[in-house]
Order: sequence, then structure tokens, then C-alpha cells
Amino acid sequence: MRKALEDRVKGFGDTKLGGSNILTGLAVVAKRLDTGSPWVIHNNPKGRYFNQVEGSSSTPNKDYLLSDVVRASTAAPTYFEPEMIRVSDDMEGAFVDGGVSPHNNPALQLLMLATLKGHKLCWPTGADKLLLVSLGTGSKTFKLDPKEVMDNAAAKLGIRALSTLMEDAGALNELMLQWMSASQTPREIDSEIGDLSEDILGGGKPLLTYLRYDVKFDDAWLKDKLKLTLDAQQLDSIAEMDMAENMDTLVKIGTAAAGRIKGDHFGRGFDIE
Repeated sequence: MRKALEDRVKGFGDTKLGGSNILTGLAVVAKRLDTGSPWVIHNNPKGRYFNQVEGSSSTPNKDYLLSDVVRASTAAPTYFEPEMIRVSDDMEGAFVDGGVSPHNNPALQLLMLATLKGHKLCWPTGADKLLLVSLGTGSKTFKLDPKEVMDNAAAKLGIRALSTLMEDAGALNELMLQWMSASQTPREIDSEIGDLSEDILGGGKPLLTYLRYDVKFDDAWLKDKLKLTLDAQQLDSIAEMDMAENMDTLVKIGTAAAGRIKGDHFGRGFDIE
């Protein structure tokens, strides 16, 4: 799997984040593990760190190799080694997957990138002006018997806690976005607050239109929503990142899930002429 990833990023060649062959806005989230800080590396030419900062030896965003940034953002701990990237003339940083930060789901961070004044894009807000589409990679909740938790070694409990913390951060991202948006794809956050379809942050108008598409690797959900049936062994292994033999099943699930994306979810005001 590592070789497949490296072969893919080699295809980027010497393309840099500020290269003219990158034809769209791009933001990539990675976690700099040696300092514990999440980095949102983007190619907005107006951004403070896109060009060289006067008096600084830091590497500007425009000069980062796309292959390095992509490799760093996908260096999931325990699966891949961290990626070393030169961040200044005299310093390197060790980066891992941005998933081990509050931005495992980067949608809320991208909204901030588009609208906060410090990022210099300053896009206008409003349900008819801003459309954010978030595509998930599937989720599975692993439940343990309480006695099993109590009997686990401390290291195993730490890994379990980190995993659930990432899930919690993703859920909070979705809650915040549903709270401030108009959405035709709201999901139930929990049984107490529902899907927030009757809530708007501050009681005012929605700041954006928000669409979220994801799947649950859960037998009942797959049967109800996608008309698919997976056996117990498939369900147990489907969320494992290093199980290449799951690819055919994942493609089957993804193809079925694509049918949940409807044209009328997208307002005509966002059509590209």
C-alpha cells in the first residue's frame, strides 16, 4: 500500500503548490507532529504565507512540492512513516495525517479558510452564495464490552481513546456546520437534539448551503440505505486501512452510495455557466 501511494505522488513530479498547472484552489491539512500543530497548507495567492515573508527563512506555501504535501497529509500513524518536509532554510518538520487533528473532516476548516478575514479570501456568506459539499470515507463504530475496556492494557486504551476523539471531532464539525447552514442532507446528530433542521446559529439566516454525503459500515444502515448486505467478516474488516482485499467491496459500496447524491440538492444558483 505504501508503494502504491508513493507511485501515485511521483506522478505529481516537481509540481509545486504555487505552480501554474494547479488550476483550482487547494488546501491540504497535515499535522506537524514534532510541534503538535495542525497545518492548513493552501495556495491562495493572497494568503500571508503564500509568498516569502520578509525577514523570514520559512518555506512559503507556493514552494512546497505537491507530492510532499499529499504524502504528509496521508501519513496515517501506525500505517505509514511521518513525512519530513523542509519548512525553513535550517529546519525540517515531521508531518503525519491531518486526521489526527480537529480537522479529520476538514469541512469546517475550509469554511473558515473561505470566510475569515485573516485568510484573505473573504467570500460572502449566505445560503445562496456559499455551497460546501463534504464527502466522507465511511465510518464504523466499534463497541467494546465494559469489562473488556477495564481489562485492556494502558497502551491499547490510549489508541482507543485517540480513535474515539477523532470521531468526536468529526461529529462536532458536522454539528457546527448543520447548525449554521441550510441543508438537504442533515443527519441526526443524536437522539436529543435531532438533525438541527429547526436550529440556526444565532437565530438568523443560514451562512451557507451545506451538503454531507457519507456511509456507515453498519449492516442495518447498508441494508436500509443502499440495499446491500455484507457478512459479519466483511463488516469487521471493512474499515481497516491496510486491507487491500477490501477494495472491490468498497467500490461496490461507493457506487451504491453515489445514488444518494441528487441533482436537486444543488441549487441552480451554483450552476457553472
